[in-house]
Amino acid sequence: MFDPCVHPDVGAYALGLLEPDELAAYERHLRGCADCTRTLAGLDPLVQLLGTVDAASLVAATGAGMGHRFPERPPEPVVTLVQRPRPAHPYTRRLTLAAAAAAVVVLVGLVTYVARSSVHTPVIPLAEPPPGAAAATATTAPPPRTAPASNRPAATTSPPRRNTGPEPSPPRRTPASTPTPTPGASATDTIKVGPAGGNGNAERYDGSDPATGTTAQVEVVPTAAGADVTLTLAHLSGPREGTLLAVTTKGTTETALRWRIPAGTDEVTLLGGTTSKAFERFDVVDENGRVLVTIPVNSK
Repeated sequence: MFDPCVHPDVGAYALGLLEPDELAAYERHLRGCADCTRTLAGLDPLVQLLGTVDAASLVAATGAGMGHRFPERPPEPVVTLVQRPRPAHPYTRRLTLAAAAAAVVVLVGLVTYVARSSVHTPVIPLAEPPPGAAAATATTAPPPRTAPASNRPAATTSPPRRNTGPEPSPPRRTPASTPTPTPGASATDTIKVGPAGGNGNAERYDGSDPATGTTAQVEVVPTAAGADVTLTLAHLSGPREGTLLAVTTKGTTETALRWRIPAGTDEVTLLGGTTSKAFERFDVVDENGRVLVTIPVNSK
């Protein structure tokens, strides 16, 4: 259940008392309101009856029957009935909406201004001053404060050294001498030097070839997996490249390392290794398969 539509303008519309704009608005409402249509149809006989009454005759008849004149102002009713407020005039509605919109715009602008004012300005890092500016700043800076003088003797960072004579000079390193070919020797002159260096397990084998002018030194250090092999080639102008072949006592051959001498140099030191520990000789072979120098391993 719902309350039927109660429209206060139905009577005014029936009597033709509405303004043009109110009349148009109520007619639009009347097209879709069944309650107002029924109410208007019920008022139709009353409207027709009122149309037959002469207003002047009605006033004269009423005045003669009462025998006195109507008061200029009707008395106030004892009980004030609740009246439904009439809809506001369209112009009044427009002015109200315009004022509300203006108030909203002003409020939004004020809030935006306050929000922007409350945002902190980001701190822009200053660029580092040039060296000259730093020096100028340093010269204008106030002098540092000095601590009051103390009667205590200054502490020394190290105890005084007693003069025990001149300091011993560090030991000089003696460069390893390159073996020279023995006059009248065969194509290869081999010199065994071992154990060598600071490693007591290392053995060094030197060799040279007068025909090619190449000298070589091989240092062998036994390891758990085999042996580390270090090759030093000298008196061989680059660019040259090749391999160092290790011939074992079992007759097998392994490639210990690959060497390369860049252009403009004649000496190189490289590190390689093998899986064998017992060797008969080492052959330095170039990229064409030519043996440049052979380093025999002389067993003790």
